[in-house]
Amino acid sequence: MENRDNWCEQLASTGLSTYSESYRKIMTDLVANGVPANYAVLTETAAEAVIKSVARMICDNNQAILAEFAQCR
Repeated sequence: MENRDNWCEQLASTGLSTYSESYRKIMTDLVANGVPANYAVLTETAAEAVIKSVARMICDNNQAILAEFAQCR
């Protein structure tokens, strides 16, 4: 169970890191292109960053499952 908890913490950390990086990059690009940072832009940017972070977490989880499956064979 501890291994599972550690894995969940690692996935959450990956997600948060990816979210933060994505959000900053998207906002930097928008501001550089003259897009005003109003509520709608902030909300859309946050949603896009969440999607990217969840996708990264899913990919990392799938790789871990495949690696564990390969060890069991």
